[in-house]
Amino acid sequence: MALERDGNGQPVNPGNKFPPGDQRVYLFFAWDSMQNGNMTTFAWYKDGEFLDFCSDTWLWGMVEGRDWGERGHTSYYCKLPAGWEPGSYEIHVFIETRLQGVAQFVIKE
Repeated sequence: MALERDGNGQPVNPGNKFPPGDQRVYLFFAWDSMQNGNMTTFAWYKDGEFLDFCSDTWLWGMVEGRDWGERGHTSYYCKLPAGWEPGSYEIHVFIETRLQGVAQFVIKE
């Protein structure tokens, strides 16, 4: 996770503790053996409460701008309209109904 990515799409100063503010928070991830049409969900939470603004579900390979292929790596970000407030955050990644992983980060002064 990071607040920035470089020109090659890699994290700049990766970590899991960030200051409050009006910035993007990036999740960097890799995948292998994905198939077009797989339902993919990124569900974001703050202190256990679902963040609808950041969360998204789509069919892998079926959305313009998200044709990421069978294997690779990229990032997915959220920038909350009112900025990031202090708290504990999680991103749950699902393929179909199977939880693939959970990323955690903290926003604190």
